[in-house]
Parts: sequence; structure tokens; C-alpha cells
Amino acid sequence: MQKIGYFGGSFNPPHNGHLAAMQYALIKWNLDSVIMVPTWEHAFAEKKNNMSFAHRFEMCRLCIGSDTRFHVLDLRSFPKLRTIYTINFFRQLFESASPVTIQEEEWFWIVGQDCYDQRDRWKEWDLISGYAKILVLPQRGSVPDLLNISSTEIKAYLHSGARKFPEGIVPEDVWKYITDNNLYKE
Repeated sequence: MQKIGYFGGSFNPPHNGHLAAMQYALIKWNLDSVIMVPTWEHAFAEKKNNMSFAHRFEMCRLCIGSDTRFHVLDLRSFPKLRTIYTINFFRQLFESASPVTIQEEEWFWIVGQDCYDQRDRWKEWDLISGYAKILVLPQRGSVPDLLNISSTEIKAYLHSGARKFPEGIVPEDVWKYITDNNLYKE
């Protein structure tokens, strides 16, 4: 049985902390692959600060590079999965999956401790485990494998007008995409 981890978030922008979390999940929970799921809309994020899905998807694709254990789900190809609620995502994923897929795959939902601590705000959070086991990542920076990096801090750095590559913070290809497309200037 394939063990597939789904790692959702706004990824606005994706960074090395996200990549480290995916690598940590692969090893810690012995997953076969991790699929980044950039949200179409984030239930808790401010809409005014969210980059377009197309830009966030492309940055996620660049973030994972050529590592075949990682994938990015392009929600443009799956209109029914464009939901802001995790439970609806898994319901739609289950309904669209073939019976063979359901029998051959075990699904996991990877979340950070900070997100999990807000589960009482999630829509029907207690039903998610009927579709996927919830795997909770330790607080960022609390274990050596998880980097203490924040998308909010990266955006603040860019809003300040900085354009020097912040080594170790974002993959170089993601940084090039951000600067080439003049993202996060305001």
C-alpha cells in the first residue's frame, strides 16, 4: 500500500522550511511521497495578501525541484478540489478516486503544530481522520530538521525593497521566480 502525505497550505511563498517539513514527514512517518496542496483560497489567510494560485503553484513546483518523492497538486485541473476546507478537499478527493486507488493508497494529512492547535476553527475537523490520518509536525525550529522560517517574514523582507538572495531561506529557483516576476513588492 502506498503511503501518500498531503501537505496543504497557502505557500505564499513556499520556502526551505516547507521543503524541510516534507522531508521530515517522509522519514518520520515512512511515507512514499508527499503532495503539496497549495490552497485555492486559505480559510484563515487574509485574501488581500494572497498571491494568485498560478504564481504559488509555479513556486511550489520550483521549490520541490526534481525530487520525485514530492509532487504539487494543480487544482486548476481539479475544479471540485478548489475548496477552502480540508474536509471538503478529502471528500472530493475520495469521490474522484478510483476504487483501485482507494484500496492501494493510504492517505495522510500533514499539518504544522500551529495549524493543528487551531483545529477547533476547522470545518468538521473531527471527520478528516475518516479519510486521512492526521500527522502533526512539531513546532518549526523545535527540532533540528525543521527550519524556523516564515512566509510572512520573507514577504516583509521583500516589501522592504530587498532583492538580495536570502541563502538558506528559499530555494534559488523560487527566489529567481519571485524577483523575475516582481512578486511581493507591496
